[in-house]
Amino acid sequence: SLVEGRIDLLCVGADGRVRVIDYKTDQKSPDELKAAYAAQALAYAEGVRRALADARTVEVWLYAVRLGLLIPVGSGVSRG
Repeated sequence: SLVEGRIDLLCVGADGRVRVIDYKTDQKSPDELKAAYAAQALAYAEGVRRALADARTVEVWLYAVRLGLLIPVGSGVSRG
């Protein structure tokens, strides 16, 4: 199936770790944001993994703009 979206911020570290950060402006609690958007953010991680063959780990975060808070979603993809 086709998934369409836009990654707000993609950080690639010298150690090969990749971080996907998705900005959210909803007025929701961190738990509500994570429940609402985790699947979308993990889909972004899979797309990044496919695009960047050398990415060892893709970490996924939501940034709650109204709260000024980074919310960890997890490592969407990790390999050797």
